[in-house]
Amino acid sequence: MMNDTNAISNKNTVPDIKQKSKILCVDDSESIRFLIETILDEYFTVEFEFNPVNALMKIDESYDCILLDLMMPLLSGIEILKEIRKNPKLSSLPVIVLTAKNCNEKEIADLFAIGANDYVTKPFLSAELIARVKHQIKLKSTTEELIKTNDILYKAVKKEELLNEKIIEKTIQLKRSNKRIVTLNKRLRYLATHDKLTKFYNRRAFYIFLENDIKRLKRINTKLSLLMIDIDYFKNINDTYGHLTGDMVLRSLSDIIRSTLREIDIAGRYGGEEFLILLPDSDAKGAKIAAEKLRKQVEKSVIDPDNLKIKLTISIGIAEFIANEDLDSLIARVDKALYVAKNSGRNVTVVAE
Repeated sequence: MMNDTNAISNKNTVPDIKQKSKILCVDDSESIRFLIETILDEYFTVEFEFNPVNALMKIDESYDCILLDLMMPLLSGIEILKEIRKNPKLSSLPVIVLTAKNCNEKEIADLFAIGANDYVTKPFLSAELIARVKHQIKLKSTTEELIKTNDILYKAVKKEELLNEKIIEKTIQLKRSNKRIVTLNKRLRYLATHDKLTKFYNRRAFYIFLENDIKRLKRINTKLSLLMIDIDYFKNINDTYGHLTGDMVLRSLSDIIRSTLREIDIAGRYGGEEFLILLPDSDAKGAKIAAEKLRKQVEKSVIDPDNLKIKLTISIGIAEFIANEDLDSLIARVDKALYVAKNSGRNVTVVAE
């Protein structure tokens, strides 16, 4: 397996596009808003509006992309899209439609005819959503650069900028104050979804991703597998070297796990020395290969806090999602597989029955 996505989940680098891209998500589903915020927050400035009427009043040229749910009370996504396209100032504003419905070719064609730039079917893959948003923002940027080459329009814009200069100067101080508030709020959102020690998703956030993927594979013909990982004899490390060293071992193991993940895989800390890895589009056979690769990588690594040169092994339980299974059942089966692994000599991988 390759590097983590965890474009979402496990990378600390943030693309430059974040500094210039603001997104408005219009969706009345709290869980969908949570998913989108968690997925996109590290890449873009994301705002949310659950009320479609308020959203329509809010949308202006300051946004770089709109994520628009089709099915909402008061106003449908199609009605909002039509109103957006009536405004010539928003002609280059990309709108990505979010739909839980499997649209046929005619319905898709109608969406594009109304003015949609793209559509994503819920539930969605994190990497897919990020790629589609980036693509639309890049197209918008290119379009705006082409417009700027028109000399007459450019002079008109400059004139408008001069007229607004005094207003801009008066708002600079307020923006500087708001910037720190925004930064603190983002930090709070990160802390609410991530484990402080390992930087992986916490259990609550991980379960939301897992539930989303279970819904997705129930809609399409694909696979999903789950790994549960436990550090062998971790208590001995804490008892022998102390809990600070134990924390350094957990961080080092997290780095090893992160280095083996694909971009679509998601890692979470289940609790203590246990981790969960979500492997979308993977059956038990593929998950077994991935788990063995990770197990062998850990086995040959030397963790060296304070020159202690600690050797680790891990035990791994594997469970492939079974049709019509719920989240609790999947967790119970992978936990049982891990229990068998730990009672089979440890440093092994076991696939759940």
